[in-house]
Amino acid sequence: GKKLAGVQTPSQVRYVQQLARHLRQHDAWLESPETPPACEEALVWLQSLELECGLIADAVRRRPLRVLVQCGGPRVSDLVLQTPSFDPSTLTVPLHGAAVQGDVRISIFEEKGEAFNAHSNMMSVPNAHKAKGLVLLFMFHTSFMSVKAKGNSDKGYLRLGVDKLDKACKKVKKGLHLPGSSVCLKYTFCRVREGLASL
Repeated sequence: GKKLAGVQTPSQVRYVQQLARHLRQHDAWLESPETPPACEEALVWLQSLELECGLIADAVRRRPLRVLVQCGGPRVSDLVLQTPSFDPSTLTVPLHGAAVQGDVRISIFEEKGEAFNAHSNMMSVPNAHKAKGLVLLFMFHTSFMSVKAKGNSDKGYLRLGVDKLDKACKKVKKGLHLPGSSVCLKYTFCRVREGLASL
């Protein structure tokens, strides 16, 4: 198939948009006299992942699913959480307060074969999109999550439509995901401090 290059996946586009918004907010560009200010460094607890509006459209034909959370390490590869198997008709997947900071990748896998291990499958390929059993994934940086919290609450959410989910965005026409479906990641702030050196 065609190799991915440049800014092509929804996660890559989201990173560029978030960085551009940060630069606009601070009027920081190449010709600016000052360097762009650092983002807030945020450590958050992941509470749950909600699968909304028919995200898994063919649930009756699917094998059990798992959610994989990775953060840190080379290529965002370190294991944070791999959930137990769950029925594809499940609407809310608990993430048990998994703590993440910096770059995060959340993936949904369909079990394939005996002794299935989502993390092992992800680590066995150079391109995450080629991992065996991968249904979808999305990536984000916790420094851009604080904008979702409202008022004085330490709770926030990240909702992404199916068109913003890597791999799933290309499977809507095949009926694997309904148009207008989405994921909603709910989280709680653990700590926010100034001084992130890089994005």
